Amino acid sequence: MKLLTNETFHSYYEEELIKELINTQFVCLEIDKYMNWKNHTVHILPELSNACYAIRRMYNFSNTEKIKMINYAYFHSIMKYA
Repeated sequence: MKLLTNETFHSYYEEELIKELINTQFVCLEIDKYMNWKNHTVHILPELSNACYAIRRMYNFSNTEKIKMINYAYFHSIMKYA
């Protein structure tokens, strides 16, 4: 079985050509045409970095319960919904 490479595939909907997208965002998940998450990861890394910074700053001043609250409010929500 030989795989076809560099073939152009045209999709039509109601006689209109659907253009190829390099990347798209679907339900807050950004993926590219190869079903790769790299763009999404690049997008959320700064937000996760900010969350880690907030946890590090509060670590010396707060107890474990407050750190958990910060984690769930900030870091966990980014990981779950971003």
